Amino acid sequence: MDDAFEPYDNQWVFLSTVKKVPAVVAHGLADGYVVPGIGGGKSRWSSEKNTVIQNDLATQNGATVADSAAPETAAAQCLTSLQVDVTLDGMVQLRKYQLSQPLLADLSQMAAMANSELFLKQCMHQRIYAKTTPRFLWFGEENDDTLCLPRGCQGAAVPYLCECDCEVDLHDEWTFGHMIHSSFVGTLREG
Repeated sequence: MDDAFEPYDNQWVFLSTVKKVPAVVAHGLADGYVVPGIGGGKSRWSSEKNTVIQNDLATQNGATVADSAAPETAAAQCLTSLQVDVTLDGMVQLRKYQLSQPLLADLSQMAAMANSELFLKQCMHQRIYAKTTPRFLWFGEENDDTLCLPRGCQGAAVPYLCECDCEVDLHDEWTFGHMIHSSFVGTLREG
């Protein structure tokens, strides 16, 4: 079909005139493509994507700071307050209001992995139901104000936030519990 969505009279003739696109052009197009809510075609450490994330964070932080502070201090804080509070307890907790949507999507992807059971069922030509065999397994938790990632994601999440020029403020609230002193009172059977 042409640009007006009209079919070509002889599509084989048209297809024979199509030239191969050089790899450099294809990579340039892939690097520039951004999927809404997920991110760009480059790796998650792309400097262009970091610029977008920083702009989103600055706009978002500027809006939240302006609600509670004077306009002149809000502008100054907006430029310096790309701070993300990370709380470590049973999981790595991130406050969603401090993160932009692309940043939340990238961090959320860190807690996901492909479901190997799905691929085994596909190889054996078994039926696959979306409710019982999802394509991806997500091990995070999300509520209204926090995104919780497994503690194993801390090694990837914190450097990624630093790579996006966010100031990470770690709060380690991990508790090791306390020892309970007890002794056995009773008799054991012989056996």
